[in-house]
Amino acid sequence: MRAFPIARAFRRGICLVSALVLFVGLPSYADEFAAATGQIAAEQVEQVEQEHLSTGQGVREDTSGKAIPRNGPDDATAALASLLDALTTLQGEFNQRQYDENGVLLVASSGVFRLLRPGYFYWEIQSPDSQLVVADPQYVWHHDRDLETATRRPAHGQDDLAPLEILNADSAFLHSNFSVAEASAGSYTLTPTNPALAFNQVLLVFDGNVVQSMQIEDKLGQRVVVQFSKVVQNPALVVEDFAFTPPASADIFYYDQ
Repeated sequence: MRAFPIARAFRRGICLVSALVLFVGLPSYADEFAAATGQIAAEQVEQVEQEHLSTGQGVREDTSGKAIPRNGPDDATAALASLLDALTTLQGEFNQRQYDENGVLLVASSGVFRLLRPGYFYWEIQSPDSQLVVADPQYVWHHDRDLETATRRPAHGQDDLAPLEILNADSAFLHSNFSVAEASAGSYTLTPTNPALAFNQVLLVFDGNVVQSMQIEDKLGQRVVVQFSKVVQNPALVVEDFAFTPPASADIFYYDQ
């Protein structure tokens, strides 16, 4: 495993947390964050203005950051399920930002992604560092190419449902796990009905039938904002496109319990 300066190690740890919050529950990545940062205090990060999530469909937010619902939950759930049912595979690029509870930007990252329903995800961070998260129905792998480490953990259960799993959802799943409201045309807020989940709310925005952005607010009041671009819906992807074998040079860590 390679060593990095303090500031870079902390940035890498935050970047990892920002990626894994999409795949696993908040308590699940605490050990990796501590390992990646060496439990080092952060250098001061740039203070940015609190900003509203900008969407192509003109979603409004109130001063609390919560999207304003306008339709009933049954109609909104059916409309969102219809959009997701049309989705089999997805690929494109992403820009992701994580803010603390005070609106301070902690990290920004970008890369490429792909998805195969149900249960397969590929999330490759290309900037500011080189990291890969690959998930299938059994495991989630994280590969840090610069640190030469690979970490495996089990795919989660009902009590640590990950935000990206929403893209796998059908109507029954949405009804069982979320209260759904339509904020405006093509924009949906999902509030978990299970208090054990590690996030408070997710905002999904579509342009037509193509997902454009996702915003997650966690239990600590932090926000992760993901903007998707160059999105291709239902490209030819197969399970083998999500296979991962750790390189022989990597230090491998298993968190299988």
